[in-house]
Amino acid sequence: MKKSTKKKKSAYLDVALKSSPSLSLVIIDQTPIRKKFIISCKKTIKELDKVRNEWLHFENTDLPRYTQWYNKTFGNEILEINDAFHKAGDAYSLIQEIEDLKFKYRISYYDAYKLALDRRKNPEKYEAETDSEFNEEDDEYDSNNSKFQEDEEEVLGDDDFLKVFKEFLKTNPQLQEAAKDKKVFEILFEKFKFQFNRKKEEKKAEESKQKELKKENPNLIERIKSIYRSLARKLHPDYRKESGEHFETLWFQVQEAYRSNNLEKLEILHSQCNAYEGNFSEEFSIFQIKSAKEGYGLQLKSIRSKIKLAKKDPAWGFSKIGNKEVSLKSKEIKIKLKRELLEHRENLVQFNEILRRWSTPPIKSNKVKNKYVELGDDDYISYLF
Repeated sequence: MKKSTKKKKSAYLDVALKSSPSLSLVIIDQTPIRKKFIISCKKTIKELDKVRNEWLHFENTDLPRYTQWYNKTFGNEILEINDAFHKAGDAYSLIQEIEDLKFKYRISYYDAYKLALDRRKNPEKYEAETDSEFNEEDDEYDSNNSKFQEDEEEVLGDDDFLKVFKEFLKTNPQLQEAAKDKKVFEILFEKFKFQFNRKKEEKKAEESKQKELKKENPNLIERIKSIYRSLARKLHPDYRKESGEHFETLWFQVQEAYRSNNLEKLEILHSQCNAYEGNFSEEFSIFQIKSAKEGYGLQLKSIRSKIKLAKKDPAWGFSKIGNKEVSLKSKEIKIKLKRELLEHRENLVQFNEILRRWSTPPIKSNKVKNKYVELGDDDYISYLF
């Protein structure tokens, strides 16, 4: 019985092998797929050119014409606004200086006001004091910074790391408080060591990777150099015929890819340049054409977002509007400028009132001899906040 079952199984296997289709390599005609991606890429490039021209028209035509008309029509109003703005800014700057001096030396607003004016009139008297303050800050910064500078040749031990870590904690009170817990301290210390060494390890890894790449794939390096030279002839500022943000971005990406020996990225950038020139030779694969299309799609999206914001600018489409629309726009701008001027003048009045109060000598208090009080300071300081 056992022998018969074995014979049946072998017979079934023979029949199955004979009846099953043989496995073979199927060749697919990529021409229709390739054609589809080329058409899609050309369509994206065409749309990109259209949107780019729209943006360039705004930058080179609308904006300059609007700026020229704006300055010519509202020149006097602009001067008044700038004058009020600078006066209010100077008054506010003086108020801030007085505040700093008051709290620094613990003096009255009146004394701080006099000191601030004297510092402005006679800056040479206070140069030594100012320089010493800056030097102290610089020394403190340098001393703290030198403790955390990484020496590439020196390998730090755990004791050295511990010293540096404790100094680091002194500059971070919140971490120092949290590190009082031993478990938290250990976790933070390990993370600190990891961050401290990561940059050095990454650099070493990159250097070793480049050395291995040059040894194992000398032809790959030659290929990278060849593509880079081709792209440099097209995109280098000294050689390219066209100019614009698009070409500058591409040239920057090419340099980055060349420095990191990224052949795949260079090939994609090369295919982008060729696609823009209308060159879809068999040298470029479907993947490269697809990548070029995606790259131009991202640029298209970026310029469209810029145009969306530019359309909110009053200069958008200014070169195409008529006289009626210009007069309406003029009225709107005049109202806006009047409001802006009024706002700056109101701020100036408020700031001057604060300074007037502070410039008034304090009055002797009747309750306590030889004591002085300042009236209404808190009410006017509230304007600053």
